[in-house]
Amino acid sequence: FWPVGTGDSTTIAVKKEMVFQVDINDLSSATEDDDPHTPIVDELVKLLPQVNDKPYLSVFALTHPDQDHCRGFKRLLKEKKVQIGELWFTPRIFREYKKDLCEDAKAFQDEAKRRVKETIKNNGAVESGDRIRIIGYDDLLKEEDFNGFPKSLLTIPGNEIIEIDGKNCKND
Repeated sequence: FWPVGTGDSTTIAVKKEMVFQVDINDLSSATEDDDPHTPIVDELVKLLPQVNDKPYLSVFALTHPDQDHCRGFKRLLKEKKVQIGELWFTPRIFREYKKDLCEDAKAFQDEAKRRVKETIKNNGAVESGDRIRIIGYDDLLKEEDFNGFPKSLLTIPGNEIIEIDGKNCKND
């Protein structure tokens, strides 16, 4: 649990080579000497395992698109060029959010849409970097944007998930 003031940023090391990030709140003030917050993106880049000479994050999960839960996502993905194996989210968060989306929320939404389209196009047979898991209910798959999305990549709330970025972790 990173000290980020208001908001959330939690990093979970599932295994040495498997890291899971829930939300991110990367404050620009965190790089100042007297600031008590942690510069999350910089720390992740240093701490993440390297895959193909790039920092590798197995999963990034966004709980909701408030800025203090996604600030730094665009920087993590685009500027720092961190490979993110899989995204987890519920499309509901973008329907229920009534304010304008910040740049980081838009970057997440764009990346999630890209991965959903890629997953539908390939009937779920996508590689790390294109994977996505939707958390929600079956009725989501009736919507136009999710028509053809594999039910195996939809997790109904309250059910366990045993696969992280294509790797079965049930016995780990």
